[in-house]
Amino acid sequence: MQSNNSKLKIFYLKNYNYKRIFKFQNACRENLLKAQRKSYLLIVEHQNVITFGKNKILSDLLVSKEYLNNNNIEIFESNRGGKVTAHGIGQLVFYPIINLKEHNLNIRDYVHKLENILINTLKYFNIDAKRDDNMEGVFVYKNNILQKIGFIGVHVKKYHTMHGISVNIYNDILNLFNLMNPCGFNNLKVTSIEGQINKKISYDLFIKYFINEFNNDFNF
Repeated sequence: MQSNNSKLKIFYLKNYNYKRIFKFQNACRENLLKAQRKSYLLIVEHQNVITFGKNKILSDLLVSKEYLNNNNIEIFESNRGGKVTAHGIGQLVFYPIINLKEHNLNIRDYVHKLENILINTLKYFNIDAKRDDNMEGVFVYKNNILQKIGFIGVHVKKYHTMHGISVNIYNDILNLFNLMNPCGFNNLKVTSIEGQINKKISYDLFIKYFINEFNNDFNF
């Protein structure tokens, strides 16, 4: 458990370029590696981007780079785990930068904790979400079909994290997932909060509930 004098610094950054946030995450983690008693949570809505993780399979991208350029969609090869995913308008991404050792967590436990935080946050919106034993992330069942609503990919250096978990808030983001085999699965259905409850919620409300669950779980 983290000691009482450790603090969480939160940044809410709207409509940010992925490369810029990638650099910012690295800078925050380097601060933490210098034994600074402060953790970070970056909250971002990215400009439209498709990212590949360390386990990338390039054929999971179903359109050409020319198509992406013509539609102002960036592409980025990341150091996170996983395969291909999308970030952009209609999705929030939460990047915790913390010391796992201070929380007595290994990587698998940390991933499960992030999944559970998102699952508990979705309960505020009457969405019954679950983990799946075969895939990382957060899922819902609709008409007996498994649909993914939350995506996770992390990178750990000397017990210190970067990257994190994303959640689809609005249907706008779903078009990006049509350009790929999400997470390397060619038949994976993707959904959003709007798609589940048939109405839009505010980013601020979702962030409020997520931070509450995050603080409770990590004891900030």
